[in-house]
Amino acid sequence: MRHRRKWVFISVTMGVIVNAVILYNYYDDATFQSLTNVDNSLILALLFTVLASILLESMKLKTLASQIGVNLRLKESAKLHLVTVFGGYSTPMSAGDTPLFMLWGLCKKVEMNKWVALSIVKNFLTKLTFMLFLIISLLLTYITDTNAVGQAIYKVAAISIIPSTFFSLLVIYKFGLVERFIRLLPKRIKRNWAKGSHIQVKQLMSSKIIVPYIFTVLYWLVFFCPPLLIAIKMNIEICLVQLYINQFLIYTTLPFSPLPGGSGVVELIYFSLFIDYIPTGQLVVFILLCRLISYYIPLCIGACVATKELK
Repeated sequence: MRHRRKWVFISVTMGVIVNAVILYNYYDDATFQSLTNVDNSLILALLFTVLASILLESMKLKTLASQIGVNLRLKESAKLHLVTVFGGYSTPMSAGDTPLFMLWGLCKKVEMNKWVALSIVKNFLTKLTFMLFLIISLLLTYITDTNAVGQAIYKVAAISIIPSTFFSLLVIYKFGLVERFIRLLPKRIKRNWAKGSHIQVKQLMSSKIIVPYIFTVLYWLVFFCPPLLIAIKMNIEICLVQLYINQFLIYTTLPFSPLPGGSGVVELIYFSLFIDYIPTGQLVVFILLCRLISYYIPLCIGACVATKELK
């Protein structure tokens, strides 16, 4: 966990610097007015979306685990989700979510063949959901005849999602790749590797996979809601459909970011995408609130849970 603390420090520091620079250069009267719009109703609405997203993901993990005979309580599922979020947010290119997911299973003494299968199917459902969102975003952009804010980001999304989705399919349907997947994980996990994960993967995919998939889709739908709530409360005049689409597109850039969670990088992407559509005074507050609720607060909470649970 020590090296992760270093990355968390770098991430938070970079985020503070970038937000401070943007705020310093573009602060005006609209900025102060936007800050006054942050009242209790907005805070409660944002907290509700966060709690709802955690609940949905927890229910998905619990449902998947029960299908292969792993007793995972809802409270433990929520902790596991927060630890996994911390893993992804505390490493460059979001590479740390799977290792921490596996480490959780190791610390809780779960059968590793079942836990590996759970990790593989969980990641596949996420990739499949992002593929669905990519198709829907392209269709909505075409149907509504609106120009996507930052057309180049669609190419980034396609490069990020399509190959990774097909790789997940290969891992699931070509079971020999499971062993190759294990080789990418830390030595501590590889030493405890037990064969038979392909049987558990097959069991998960042949069971009622539609229910966990629905939970996955609902989780991401709720996860991308806070920017819409913030924009409505701040009276920002922007197409909400396009804003929603861009939350998904921005999130696909994280695997390409050299900094954990895209800290500082995502803020600049937000700024470059919306500077022509949102007054800069409002934009700086909008970016700050979006990143606080979607990244910095979950990062800190996940770090606390991971420190306590992964001993």
